[in-house]
Amino acid sequence: MRLLFLLLGQLANPSFEEGLAGWQMESGAQTGDGPAAAVEVVDGELRFTSDAAARRWPMPAQTVDCPAGSRVRFAVAGRCRGLGREGKQFENANAVVIFLDAGGRRLGIVGSPVLRGDRDRVDLHIHAFAPPGTARAKVGVFSSMSGTAWFDDARLEIGPADDRAAAAEALRRHFDRTYPYLELHGAPGALGDGEIGSAFKEMLAPLKDLHVWIETPKGPVYTAEGNPNAPNWNARALRARFTEVLFESETHLVGRIGEIGYVAIGAWKKEGFGDLEAAIEKIADARALILDVRANGGGDELLARRIAGRFATGPVTYGLAQPRDPTLPGEGFLEPLEKRFDPAGAHDPREVVVLQGPYCVSSTEWFLLMMGALDQVTTVGLPSRGATGNPQPFALFPGWNVWVPTQRGLMLDGTVIEGRGIPPDEEVGRGEEGKDAALERALEILR
Repeated sequence: MRLLFLLLGQLANPSFEEGLAGWQMESGAQTGDGPAAAVEVVDGELRFTSDAAARRWPMPAQTVDCPAGSRVRFAVAGRCRGLGREGKQFENANAVVIFLDAGGRRLGIVGSPVLRGDRDRVDLHIHAFAPPGTARAKVGVFSSMSGTAWFDDARLEIGPADDRAAAAEALRRHFDRTYPYLELHGAPGALGDGEIGSAFKEMLAPLKDLHVWIETPKGPVYTAEGNPNAPNWNARALRARFTEVLFESETHLVGRIGEIGYVAIGAWKKEGFGDLEAAIEKIADARALILDVRANGGGDELLARRIAGRFATGPVTYGLAQPRDPTLPGEGFLEPLEKRFDPAGAHDPREVVVLQGPYCVSSTEWFLLMMGALDQVTTVGLPSRGATGNPQPFALFPGWNVWVPTQRGLMLDGTVIEGRGIPPDEEVGRGEEGKDAALERALEILR
């Protein structure tokens, strides 16, 4: 039955050896009346040629039966020369899958990575699930940018959604083309034999990547072990130092240690963040501030920017993000993108010490770089854990996703954060038993 199911996805003339036989020419994109881009088969390759004058871009397509809920995998080889967007052109040069109901109504569309500039031959992949109501799937390729693009060797497979082998193969391909830490963490291992969650956990565990986890209908399955480092804070010793507690929640703590304001931010999450900010206003008269993020495992980076923005007088560049491009050979990375934050409200000129340690992960590491870029700030404690990646979901089965990093984080000097962490200005260990050494050093600095 599986073989018959897969045969539903076979294409006519997939390598264009018979010209455009079996492919129907449709409209891929249009910006008005005017010339159409040239589409022809040359030496067994489908070639698109366009310039700034073109207003219409045809799309060769085929439509096949596709039951709702099916796993759809479509791949085509592509290459290009001088390909780029001009004027009002659409930035498309890729493969597409369009899901249709029995009446031909469009239910969804999925695109592959887009070719740009000059690219040698590379496979462009689509992996998706047919939404409810799907009866047919239309597959096509087209380019709507100036330059020349070629496509060849189209491959389509339509099969059952619960096929573990197909899921594992698609996931491996996704890692191979998009995962930013192949050199550091390696590739996924062998698929396990147990139930789905444990089988894919066994496959992903060799990466030891905090940003790779499995989202299931019953909750997350984490593929990396817990933090092997001991906490570098002492809650009892810290509490003993307080002269006043102004706000306390499950996540945050705000108070005073004499003339010094103290703010512990335990996570960057929206719930309760407004209450935290209101509590920070209550220590506006404190002479200086301690911001303690030693227990903060990350979250919403935009919230971190809101705190850092209080101490900025203008835009601040604090780090670099570098995604992989699956159309480039090997581990091809794009040029790094600058990460910046802007002032948030009136400038707070007070001296600040930020407490950090090995439980600082992801967005908290970016926060350390934000604060470290400000002249009024000293960071104290131990290096952060070193785990960044901006993970995004990859659909493994309906209702199951694997979250996979999409970019590597860099310090401004180009140093990769993953596996290294952010060093503090002053490294302070855990100190004597019963004391909080990093807190004591912060108080010394702010005297």
